[in-house]
Amino acid sequence: METTTKYQPSIESKIRHLQKTFFKERIKFLANAIKGNEYTLEEYAKVMRLEKIPMFFPSSYTLKNLFRHIHIAASTLRGRTREQIERPHENNLPNEPLIKKYIDEAERNIAQAEIEMRQQEEQVTA
Repeated sequence: METTTKYQPSIESKIRHLQKTFFKERIKFLANAIKGNEYTLEEYAKVMRLEKIPMFFPSSYTLKNLFRHIHIAASTLRGRTREQIERPHENNLPNEPLIKKYIDEAERNIAQAEIEMRQQEEQVTA
């Protein structure tokens, strides 16, 4: 009787998956909030990874602006060029420092996850 081993994805494929899904929860939450679905300030703070719970609900404009910049950061992280993501009007350019902040946050978290995955792999093989 043959035994089959369960497929174990490589660390590289796990990292690619993290790159694709890092912003997914935030984008879904913001899309639902923009559509008018109700949410609590605690949910907003948790999903947006805020240290403090805000005192007021963000405006629709703020939600749309956050969605735009997180979408640009997520797409850039996955390897899309800016031209493929959007072609903004010259009076409506994206906030580059904010996008850079989101990308840096994602890269830090992905790098940390990669280190942890490699350590776990070393422990299993040792």
